[in-house]
Amino acid sequence: LYASCYRELADKHPSPHTSLLLGDAYMSIQEPDKAIEVYEAALKRNPKDATLATKIGQALVKTHNYGKAINYYEASLKSGGQV
Repeated sequence: LYASCYRELADKHPSPHTSLLLGDAYMSIQEPDKAIEVYEAALKRNPKDATLATKIGQALVKTHNYGKAINYYEASLKSGGQV
């Protein structure tokens, strides 16, 4: 129910911000794989978003995909973000 509210919001008002909220909702209910899907789709629309790259890295760590997480953390740093 929690994530479905954010899914509905993201469907009705698609934007990088609503995608970020939806991904965060998935992370808060321990669904990092779903969060990664949402964050990656948002990052494709906004490839220089360091926050999204960092959040993908964090979600990948939760799934024990450390190598890929490092790639996203490096991309975040190159975009001026903080890890």
